[in-house]
Amino acid sequence: MRQFTKEQRRKLNSINERLYDLERRVVPRAKQINMSVKDVKEACDHFCELLLYFYSKDELLMRYRQFMDHIDDYFYTENQNEFRNWPTHEMSGEWHCWFYHCLYDHTDLSWDEILTIYRMEGRLRSWYDYTPIDLCLEKLECSEREEYISDANKDQWEQIVKINKALANYQDILIRDARMLENRLKARVECGLIEDYTMEFRLVFYLREDDPDYDENDDNFLAIINEPIVPGEMSKQKSRWTQNCNEYFGSSVYFDSKAYFCYLFAAFINNTHIRKIKDILRIGSVDMALCWDEYYEI
Repeated sequence: MRQFTKEQRRKLNSINERLYDLERRVVPRAKQINMSVKDVKEACDHFCELLLYFYSKDELLMRYRQFMDHIDDYFYTENQNEFRNWPTHEMSGEWHCWFYHCLYDHTDLSWDEILTIYRMEGRLRSWYDYTPIDLCLEKLECSEREEYISDANKDQWEQIVKINKALANYQDILIRDARMLENRLKARVECGLIEDYTMEFRLVFYLREDDPDYDENDDNFLAIINEPIVPGEMSKQKSRWTQNCNEYFGSSVYFDSKAYFCYLFAAFINNTHIRKIKDILRIGSVDMALCWDEYYEI
C-alpha cells in the first residue's frame, strides 16, 4: 500500500476540497435546470452533464463526464471515500466528495498523475430538446430543369414553404427562450456564480420513413446544424433573427416575392449539403435544441 508524504496529502486534500466546493455550486444548479424544463412549453426533453478538465500545467490529463440530469443525493451528501472500510489505509478516516472519488476511482489516472494536477475546470452543459415537427412533405417528381430552389415549380414551392413555416415557428420559440436564458446567465456571471457562458442552437433534419434509404435501426440524419448564439444578438431590432432572409426574390414565377423566409431556413439552405429540390423533399421531420454551457472556476 502506497504511503504519501505530508506535502502530497495536503495536495490531495486541496483537490478534494476544491472539487467539493464545485459540487456545492453545481448540484443545486443542475437540479434547478432539471426542474425548469417543465416551464418550457414546447420542450419535450432535456439533458444536463458536467465536464471536468484536469490539467498538469498546460497539458490536459483527463476529461471526465458526469451525468447530472438524474441526481441521486446519496452521492453528494454521504462520504464517498473508497477506503473508509479499510482501517489500515492512511485515507480511511477522510471525507471524500463524489467528484474526488470519481477522479481516483473512475479514471485511469494514477496517484502520481493526480499529484501533478495544476489546474481544474468545470463546464456544466445543458440543453432543451423541443418537440419534433413532422413536415408532411409530398413526394414529387423533379425534372432536370427543377434542380434548385430557384427552379421550383408551384407544387415544389408549396413544400418549401412548409419547411420555412416550421422553421419560423421554431425560430420564434428559440428567440423567446434564448432571450430569457441569456438574461439569467448574465445575472449568474454578475453575481460571481459562474465565470462565463456560451449558447448555441441545434437543428436536426431526419429522413422520411418512406425513403428507400430509411433504416429503422439508424438515426436517419440527413443534416445537422450547430451554430453559436451571439450574446445580445436576439435582442437587437435589426439582426439575422428579425430580417427577411429570403434570397430568392422573384427567382421563380411561382414564388411570392413578398414571402418572409426566416433565418433558420436560410441556415438550412446555405449551411447544409441539402440544396437540391429532390434532396429537400426527402426530409421527413426536424427537431431543435437550445444548448448552453456554464463555466466554473475550481
